[in-house]
Amino acid sequence: IETVRKRFKVEQAGNNNHDSVACGLMVHTRKVMALYNGIKGLYPFMTDEFMNNLMVVSLALHDIGKIDEMKDGTYQKHSFISHRAIADGMLVKNEDKIIGLCGEDFYFELRAVVTQHHDEYGEPAKTLTARIAHLIDDLDAQLTTFEECYEDNNKVIRDEGGNKIKVNDRYFDVCDSFAAGPAEKEDAK
Repeated sequence: IETVRKRFKVEQAGNNNHDSVACGLMVHTRKVMALYNGIKGLYPFMTDEFMNNLMVVSLALHDIGKIDEMKDGTYQKHSFISHRAIADGMLVKNEDKIIGLCGEDFYFELRAVVTQHHDEYGEPAKTLTARIAHLIDDLDAQLTTFEECYEDNNKVIRDEGGNKIKVNDRYFDVCDSFAAGPAEKEDAK
């Protein structure tokens, strides 16, 4: 566990996207935890003890597989196995411990979040917690990208009508990017 802790503290969250810096994985994880903590009080179902505990643990571990997928921001030889699959393998290795501490429902919900938190960008979310984790994870990724572009205005290009911005070769409809569902986002591209 000490090796996991050390790697988690220094690894990047990605290679060419949000938090692609040393310690980026820890920074990204802290931001998704802060986003969750900032919204959970607004939605009573999130304050249920089981749900809250599940979300806290799930968000803390959702990208833990990146410690083996990457080394110093470089994808490793077997990185075709995604961080989601790597993290799931870590959970499977500790199945008895997790079930003993938290119960079987918690264990399988945790695995769902770890494997499905990319939702439309990976395996679709099949549980409420996996979908919530995806929304929070995606919000942080988008806001971090926007923050990086805000700091370097040369990366932001606006269309003639002012309705879309281009950020790192991806177009966002300023008015609809958060209101549109996944299918509508794909149609807009």
